[in-house]
Amino acid sequence: MVRASNAPRALACAAALSLAWATASAAQETIEGPQSLIERDLSGPRFGFTVRPDESTSEVGRVVSQFGWHFEHQVVPLGGGPQLITEVVPLFGGVEYGKIIPSFTFALGIRTESGMEFGMGPSFTLVNSSGHSGMGLVVAAGKSIDYSGISIPIDLAVSTNPQGTRTTLTAGYAIRRASR
Repeated sequence: MVRASNAPRALACAAALSLAWATASAAQETIEGPQSLIERDLSGPRFGFTVRPDESTSEVGRVVSQFGWHFEHQVVPLGGGPQLITEVVPLFGGVEYGKIIPSFTFALGIRTESGMEFGMGPSFTLVNSSGHSGMGLVVAAGKSIDYSGISIPIDLAVSTNPQGTRTTLTAGYAIRRASR
């Protein structure tokens, strides 16, 4: 509660703070220009499975589990339109066979305002089920469902390489965190 004798002093302080805030905001716009993008971090856990070509020399089956983390950086235009996405996805597969098959994918993509997403990029499997390293091209599509500030992505990715085509289905979640 503000006493009547302190009211002029409180109003003067509020006016001074308001003026300082307005001056700082105007100076920032002059130096940097108006802010027109929001950057977000939508990283989170992922799980799923990969279906691969039948390889009789492999020590694992055609269906392989996948567990990992999806690092996502998103740029959102304030005026609306598609969101630009950069993704790095390390996954570990094959645990149900007593194996660890690590893979690493880097993708660039676009997400529409409705949540549909498309992307592509290189994928590198450190040591596959046959004991060899491999590279491939990944093309992915999916849908992110927003639920009370939580993003629930469901994605289908197809990876092509000389050993054959692999199809991976993943899901997970991410809590929207604004980074700038």
